[in-house]
This record gives sequence, structure tokens and C-alpha cells, in this order.
Amino acid sequence: MTQIILISFFLIVINTLGQVFLKKAADKSTKKVYLLVFGYSLFFIAIVVSFYLMKIIELKYFTVIMSLIYITVLLSSIYIFKESLNKYKIIGTALVILGIIIFIGG
Repeated sequence: MTQIILISFFLIVINTLGQVFLKKAADKSTKKVYLLVFGYSLFFIAIVVSFYLMKIIELKYFTVIMSLIYITVLLSSIYIFKESLNKYKIIGTALVILGIIIFIGG
């Protein structure tokens, strides 16, 4: 069980970091190719970890883990890129959290 939690946490972190690096690479002021390559490399690792995780846990739990990535990306974009939190982001995040709660409870 501890192994599954650690792998899930690792998947969430590398997927979030991959998206952060891609967003930073897309910034017009940087245009650094190495950020783009690193971001896609993290996504590749995330795909491999995802396949492994889908082998060892039920798919319904995998869906919950992947849903958490939306929340971590939102939090990192607020913290790292200083993005504002508008009503659509709040509603979307609340729906994701509500979906996770309903899914786990049902």
C-alpha cells in the first residue's frame, strides 16, 4: 500500500512539473528549448509510471489520482506564475473535488 501511495505521489509531482516546464517554455520572454524538452521528458516518464500504476491498482482509483493533477497544476500556476484565481477556476476545481468525493464515497 505504501508503494502505491509513493508511486501515485511521484506521478502527480512529475505530471505537474511537466506542465509547469511546458508553460515556462511557452513564455515569450524565455523561449528555452531545454525547458520544452525537459517538460516532454517528464510527460514521457509520467506515461510509463501511469501504465505501471494501472497494472497494480484498480482503474477507479487511478482516475482519482489523475484528477488530483488538475488541482496541483492550478496551485502551482498560482504560486509559480502568479496567475489570478477567477470564478471559472474556482468552480472547475470545486467540481473536480466534488467528483473525487462522490467517486470515493460511491
